[in-house]
Amino acid sequence: MIGTNQLMARVSFSPNMATWSIHDSESPIPVVLLDGRPIVSSLYRKSTNEESERLGLKNIYTENMSTGADLDLKDYSSTAHQIGQGARHLSNIAGARPEQLSFHLSKYGLRGPSLSLNRRDIEMAELTHQGSAEEVWQNTLIDSVLPESIKRAKDKFKESFGFHINFKNELSLSEEDSGSIYRTMVVPSFTKRIGTHFITEQSLRINLADNTERIEKYRGISLSPIRSDISTFTRQRILFDRQYLAGFATIAKDVHVAGTVGYLEEMYAGLSGEILYRPFDRPWAIGLEIDSVSKRDPASTWALSASGEKVMSAFVNGYYEFPGTGATFQASAGRFLAGDIGADFKLSNELDNGVILSGTFRASNRKDPDIYSGKTNLYAGISVSVPLGELPILPNGSRASLDIKPMGRDTAQRLDHPVPLYQVTEPLSYRSITRHWSELTGRP
Repeated sequence: MIGTNQLMARVSFSPNMATWSIHDSESPIPVVLLDGRPIVSSLYRKSTNEESERLGLKNIYTENMSTGADLDLKDYSSTAHQIGQGARHLSNIAGARPEQLSFHLSKYGLRGPSLSLNRRDIEMAELTHQGSAEEVWQNTLIDSVLPESIKRAKDKFKESFGFHINFKNELSLSEEDSGSIYRTMVVPSFTKRIGTHFITEQSLRINLADNTERIEKYRGISLSPIRSDISTFTRQRILFDRQYLAGFATIAKDVHVAGTVGYLEEMYAGLSGEILYRPFDRPWAIGLEIDSVSKRDPASTWALSASGEKVMSAFVNGYYEFPGTGATFQASAGRFLAGDIGADFKLSNELDNGVILSGTFRASNRKDPDIYSGKTNLYAGISVSVPLGELPILPNGSRASLDIKPMGRDTAQRLDHPVPLYQVTEPLSYRSITRHWSELTGRP
């Protein structure tokens, strides 16, 4: 559009992200199925424990005509692919007699279903190419009952470590008082698995560039800021982003709990608890989240000191999975960090290549004022997150994200939870297993 003193133009780029040739991580070393059910050699037996540990297999047992194990699922590889790797390994060490290969799934100590595969189906698909992953699924049995040998076995667990780097960009395109606002950050993160049920994370937030001082210039100062003091957090180029301990447990069939303590996100530290009921054979789930947190002081060293009183936030969360897709609708109702009451709606879609698209809409009973005496109690944003784990210079699990949302708001704000329970249980879900079942014999 051409005016008297200005020229305006717009360029749009709309690619199909589902066709992008990317993935979360590199392919792990494949397990080759041995032909003819050979007698296991003494040399192979010596390497069995090391190979089992690499694949996440624990408490291996043989009962009657079945060989099975606990499968502790790893990150950055689909559940189906890990089951396929484990099935080939168990078949190689099982000898001639067993006809069934069983896996009892777990993730961070959370218990999932038990899957029993027909060994003959695996052999037909792998050795003679006269079968497929879909045919293996037809004869797969699913149960939640653990064999007595697994219940009695002492859990053998070795500590594990992980490192990844996230490149984060935040953008607000239509701030009424200051135009467009942006932030660009790099967040290197170190994670550690402690025992069966606990994980820790330590991460730094390196602020590379921003213009958030515009918010401080034009808006009034809040005496109890929730996120309106964002510019003070960006002044420190390096601060601790997260330092927490999280624990997980399954207390009943399909009922999971989690607790997290420490520096939970850039602006808040404290305690968070969550309970989730997620039936394995249903596309819905319901949960409760309660947070008791204190604002971090951005003027302190690396923002480690507390500032102000504790605030309480709580939400009832409902989830619905759209069949045959990676799309999930989440609806929440409860108390935001500022004490305001409202609802939160989120639609997200994880594509097969690992790209995650999401949109958020929130409504609150309080309103954020602007410099023109206008008020709004609505909050909306969209985001895209792209995996970078296949790039040779970056570790597995690294991602680049862009969040387009209002910045510096105090109402309708939720805690940026580091380990949402619904996300942690996704690898144990029926949707995750069936969506990627073709990877039983292929690439993750």
